[in-house]
Amino acid sequence: MSGDGGSAAAFAFSALAWLLGAAEEPDALASFLFGEADTFSVLAAPAARAVPGQPVDVLVTLSQYRFSPGGPDGPPIELQAGVTYRLTFRAADVSHGVSPIPQLGIAGRDVAPGDDYVVIVTPSGAGLYAFACTRVCGGGHGGMRGAIVVTAPTPERVSLERARKTRIVPPRPP
Repeated sequence: MSGDGGSAAAFAFSALAWLLGAAEEPDALASFLFGEADTFSVLAAPAARAVPGQPVDVLVTLSQYRFSPGGPDGPPIELQAGVTYRLTFRAADVSHGVSPIPQLGIAGRDVAPGDDYVVIVTPSGAGLYAFACTRVCGGGHGGMRGAIVVTAPTPERVSLERARKTRIVPPRPP
């Protein structure tokens, strides 16, 4: 057997371990495959990094004149009902404000550069929640709006998540 067979076996074992959830971090396989974890992190959803009992971290960068993610010219912030998140709003350039979203338990607050606004939320139901910058941050301030989309878990997703936590792979439907 050649040396390449050992590498292929190591790759297959690493991929299988990662798929079954044995890897501590999803980026471990990406490091093995690509040499850089950052290559994969763009593709990995925040829920893929969920650790039972701990909130999923979501960073929202505030910059003239957008929330990233959030909008207005990018994707909305996507959350799943029943999952706990730690939202961190971080100003990148000048002071901004986040309008309140009482349905999610988010109070309005100003955010200065270097001063994060962190809030823990556990959405209870699906919905679309709009918010805006509340502090004049320049000429385009009026268009600085964002959105949070909360989706309800589908039965398939609930089943797959339950299987992932118990390391049992559900059978494929016929």
